[in-house]
Amino acid sequence: MRSKPSQPRSPRAAWLAALLLAGLPLPGCAGLDAAYVAADRATHRALAPEYRQYVLRDAALDPEQQARRLRTLEAWAARLEQAERALGEGGGK
Repeated sequence: MRSKPSQPRSPRAAWLAALLLAGLPLPGCAGLDAAYVAADRATHRALAPEYRQYVLRDAALDPEQQARRLRTLEAWAARLEQAERALGEGGGK
């Protein structure tokens, strides 16, 4: 029997999840756009702390669901750091 995929538990959580997912795709290092990376960093700074708190406080999430969401935030931050390093090395447009 398959379990249902987890879904956000409130409209606020759905909004946060949608915005979080919007920031995930980051182009490869070739041809990085500094404005895009700066905008993605600003989005991360605005959303990540609140989303992290939501994840940690949502009693409806089991430990695996919590861990997966927290890893997503960590991966987003790591991609941003990689892109920012590449831009610092002259990799931006």
